[in-house]
Amino acid sequence: MKNRSLPIILPVFALIFILCGFVAQPAKEKKNNKVTIGAIRWDAWFSDTVNPYEKNLGDKKWHRRLPFYAKIVSDTIVEVRGDTQEAVDQEIAYAKAGGIDYWAFLYYQPGIRADGFNHDYMNRARRLYLSSKHKSDVNFCLIVYPKHGTMIIDPLDPGCKPVNEWVEMMLEPSYQKVAGGRPLLYLMFWGPGETIENVFGSREKGRAWVDALRKRIIKAGLNNPYFVTLSQKPEDGAAVASDGGLDAISAYTSWGGPDYAGLCAAQIRYWDAMKATGKKVVPNISAGWGGPRDERGDTLQPKPGELARHLNSAFDWINAHPDATEAKTMLFYSWNEVDEGGWLVPDKKLGTAKLDEIRAVVNKYASPDYDRILPSGWDPKLKGDNVLKGMHNVCSPQIKGAHDGHFVIADKKAYITYMANDVQPDENPQWPFIYNAMSIVDIETGAIRKILPFASSEKVYNNEKLPVGSCFVARILQKDKNTLRVFFASENPGVRQSQTWYIDFDIETESFNSNIYKAKLKTKDGVFDMQPRYFFRDAVAYGFTGDEPDYGLYPFDIKQIKNKFYISLSVFPFGPLGFGKLNKEMNTFEVIAYYFQPLEFKLNESALERLPDGSWMAITRQELGSRNYAFSTSKNGKDWTSHEYLDFVPNGTNAKPVFERFNGIYYLGWQEETRINNVSRSVYNINISRDGVHWERKYRFETEQSFQYPHLVQYEGSIYLTITQGDTHASRKERIMFGKLE
Repeated sequence: MKNRSLPIILPVFALIFILCGFVAQPAKEKKNNKVTIGAIRWDAWFSDTVNPYEKNLGDKKWHRRLPFYAKIVSDTIVEVRGDTQEAVDQEIAYAKAGGIDYWAFLYYQPGIRADGFNHDYMNRARRLYLSSKHKSDVNFCLIVYPKHGTMIIDPLDPGCKPVNEWVEMMLEPSYQKVAGGRPLLYLMFWGPGETIENVFGSREKGRAWVDALRKRIIKAGLNNPYFVTLSQKPEDGAAVASDGGLDAISAYTSWGGPDYAGLCAAQIRYWDAMKATGKKVVPNISAGWGGPRDERGDTLQPKPGELARHLNSAFDWINAHPDATEAKTMLFYSWNEVDEGGWLVPDKKLGTAKLDEIRAVVNKYASPDYDRILPSGWDPKLKGDNVLKGMHNVCSPQIKGAHDGHFVIADKKAYITYMANDVQPDENPQWPFIYNAMSIVDIETGAIRKILPFASSEKVYNNEKLPVGSCFVARILQKDKNTLRVFFASENPGVRQSQTWYIDFDIETESFNSNIYKAKLKTKDGVFDMQPRYFFRDAVAYGFTGDEPDYGLYPFDIKQIKNKFYISLSVFPFGPLGFGKLNKEMNTFEVIAYYFQPLEFKLNESALERLPDGSWMAITRQELGSRNYAFSTSKNGKDWTSHEYLDFVPNGTNAKPVFERFNGIYYLGWQEETRINNVSRSVYNINISRDGVHWERKYRFETEQSFQYPHLVQYEGSIYLTITQGDTHASRKERIMFGKLE
């Protein structure tokens, strides 16, 4: 954000506005818990001989983003002039209809820049707003700089024009109030590393300045003002708030990429980082970024629906953190910073599309029948801590390494399968001493009834002998009332193709069958032993590239829907990734489709669920790049979208995701990249949703023992889980823990 200036507005008649059907909603009685939406106004759109910002939009490729009031003179010349009463009145109407509660006007001190640009012209739109007959339809507040050039604005001076103007404007009935009637004022500390000390000369002088301004406002008969710093980094904002005695922290904008979804994800991480400082927060929310001032073009502009999703995330974040967001407001970058890339003002191409999305979200949250799943004040970490206290180790004492528990529950007993070894922590398919075991646990008492190893290197069965190699990634299903079936992979990377086997378990006798059998893989080319090469060769025909693997093919996630088992198949670590089903005999995995795009993400380990409309959604681990989770959807299970980031998972890392639906509520589990004392996989979140679109944080697990590779199972109204944990090894893969989630 730099110093900027303003162009003009073409007449837009209210009659046309109404006939187009974009009519402002009737005013509703405001609720005390209403979350308000503000939008920054950077009003460099005015008539003047010196206006570089208008010239920025001259090239024809930028004409689609011109505000509704702009005039296209030629392919290289435009007039972008919003400094007319008619234009500002129309903007008020658009903002009201689009769900914007207030504008935050940048206040500029008069002055002529070296290039002749007049800063005072930046105030024209605000003055036109104040002279409008419709100003009560949209509130306003100010964004101010504590100093002008090198001169500190002095609130102790009764003749100080800027302070007098600020206070006078705060007395306007339409000035925005928050937190019980407190006038809202944003203060710019936007320079890199800008602090109270380097702006005012010392912390003491800065605190005295803030206190003096606060007293001037209160002396005018107003409530204690609500001061919010706009800083580039959360830690800088927190320092400003602490040293200056400000009430909250926020940002003019924050950055991210490589697209709008990535930008949104980065902003959610920024909100979390602001909250982590312990300060009150006003979440900043972006309408986009990039344009003629940089080389990004339109890459960070929202696609249809993305703005609404991000706004939903902001509402949900505020509702999930009521103590941190006492002002109950958010600030959009921006209403009209068109040439830098953030704008909500209706434009030549999209018209009111962005505001339409905002209005739809606002209406949803304002609806009397809208209710969150979780009550206000829900503490995800506290709930997560309580779950961890009730979990216990289900491995035998001689086990040194264990990982990836998977289980079913029958007759009040949990049958938990996992890979283990008695030599060292961690797991590796090249270690032939890794075996598969089952722990049988009474879910009511927590007692371990039996621990049964069932697959290991060179183990002899009645009909087969396993070759040398590790036994890896066990997956267990209930075949019928009396029988469980366990799939596992026998692997020896670099020596042979891995093979998926299955073995049955008798519930009544609590014993495994003496025979094992090779699982099969069905592709378009036929039925084969379930080995990575056949899966890979089939995927190549659908566009996959890379070296043919000899290990790592697993039925990663299994969903039973109406007596059918649907499977996510993946080759670890770099794919491919496929969607399939298990046949009725439960011995053959049939590939239906692949969903490994984009290839550069290097995707594997995916969790699937069916959405309310019958479509599928997958959350998938990404092994390279940002390592954040990506999402793909399919209406029919055959045609899948290319994976993309979604902003409700902003900062994930490469580990197993979870996606389940229990009693109409979706549970989405994902590993967060944040580390507790630098321990890998030490933070895990579980979000919940009714529709797979709007999410709330129900659990947050933070532990130096790690919380990784969970599996959730519902049984008789309760949800149980297993996780991998450890104490000393960097991997924290030392034991399997079992307990009740809720």
